Amino acid sequence: MTRAPVLVLVLVLVLCLASVPTAASQGTLDAIHVVERFAGALNAGDIGNARAELGGVFTWSEHDLVPWVATSRAEALLRVIELIGGGVRLETEPVAVVAGGSMVIAHERMWGAFVPDELAPLRSTTVYLVAGGRLVGITRMLAGDQRDALAAAAVVGTWRFGEFHFRIDADGSYRTFGNQDHLLADRHHDSGTATVERGVLVWVSDDASDACDPGDRTTFSLQTIDRDTIHLAPLTDQITCAVHWTAMPSTVTLHLLRED
Repeated sequence: MTRAPVLVLVLVLVLCLASVPTAASQGTLDAIHVVERFAGALNAGDIGNARAELGGVFTWSEHDLVPWVATSRAEALLRVIELIGGGVRLETEPVAVVAGGSMVIAHERMWGAFVPDELAPLRSTTVYLVAGGRLVGITRMLAGDQRDALAAAAVVGTWRFGEFHFRIDADGSYRTFGNQDHLLADRHHDSGTATVERGVLVWVSDDASDACDPGDRTTFSLQTIDRDTIHLAPLTDQITCAVHWTAMPSTVTLHLLRED
């Protein structure tokens, strides 16, 4: 979730340099109308009209909690069905049309059954690619604070990596255990607070830790989070707890034992 595609990396520059002109060209208006028709079909629960706006070659990337990518029109249609099934409501505001009318950049707000009440609406910047009067690409980047909030909720639970276990509670506290027996006996060797900051999971040890000094930091880049698996990349240059620094491989895959 910390790696955005090249298209999104240029987004800030594009937004600074381009805006929808007052006297819009026909190509600009046509591109905006394609996006508006697609959003309208989603809001109306109209799968057929939403499908009609999708071109034959299609990519759809969503960079919320998990980098999700569809690489075919069929996969994109499944996403349409999923959104409509969740009662999606989408407000789309085009803010720029560039590349000769082939790229529409929009600010969006989204509601639906899949959106936590405390985060509604989801706020995103979305890039739509248009060719031949149809959509051929969608890239949606959720607002950073909302991505972090979703990630913080997703990592709550008890997780395992080899013999190593750890637990993150909803109150933002964490405890680590050397093995499952220690977990069952609640004999932790590190504890403290866990937060997600700009896509980075940060542990800060407290004075009850046996393995680390109070204030030691252990940091992980959150790569992907599925329902029961987390892929992490320890940021070793930012880890100040010696025990964690020496024990961490370059990549870590965590498996959920139970949700809490």
